[in-house]
Amino acid sequence: MSVPAPRVLYSYSHAATGFAARLTGRQAAHLASQRSVLAVVPDATLQLHTTLTPSFLGLSSSSGLLPASNGATDVVIGVMDTGVYPIDRASFAADPSVPPLPPGKFRGSCISAPSFNASAYCNGKLVGAKAFYEGYELELGRSMNEMEESRSPLDTNGHGTHTASTAAGSAVADAALYGYARGKAVGMAPGARIASYKVCWKYGCMTSDVEELAQRGIDAIEQVVFFQGRPNKRK
Repeated sequence: MSVPAPRVLYSYSHAATGFAARLTGRQAAHLASQRSVLAVVPDATLQLHTTLTPSFLGLSSSSGLLPASNGATDVVIGVMDTGVYPIDRASFAADPSVPPLPPGKFRGSCISAPSFNASAYCNGKLVGAKAFYEGYELELGRSMNEMEESRSPLDTNGHGTHTASTAAGSAVADAALYGYARGKAVGMAPGARIASYKVCWKYGCMTSDVEELAQRGIDAIEQVVFFQGRPNKRK
């Protein structure tokens, strides 16, 4: 029963009380049989999904929720995706009209890595950046190939950068795609701060890595992934 020894990946105490661990089938069954355990759920791989526009939600910039929120200057949005690429991106520039420090209850931070200079990339807009990969590498059965993926908050896919700027990107005047659709690009909550959490990798996003984010003291979570297929049998 005790061989191989269980390996704890994360402990949860906010959105859920529990932990993520690598267990054998017998160990998982024994744990599930305990009266104090509500459920034992296999880890699962999620896949990236897309975003929808404010018009789909029936929101107006002139009345209702959007103007009443005042840009959500007191909100930190945690974006669970492929990370963020803030280098030379005006969407992630700090707004001078917004106080430079994140709200006091925010407990996250920007974590540097060889390919991610937190002191250079983070500011009053991008207040948090961290990569979570314990569950992902366990599912791979090896460390990720850093020639293919950046083991850091840096987005090498583009999806996370897109969704983060859609949620809370600063206003960018005269934005265009190769000269087309020129106009002002701005996020849904331009005054909100962004905490970018890289939980999605080349082969998907593990639910065990996603659950860890509830510990960060963020106000809203943007998760643009969907479940496809069956839970992974290895967990």
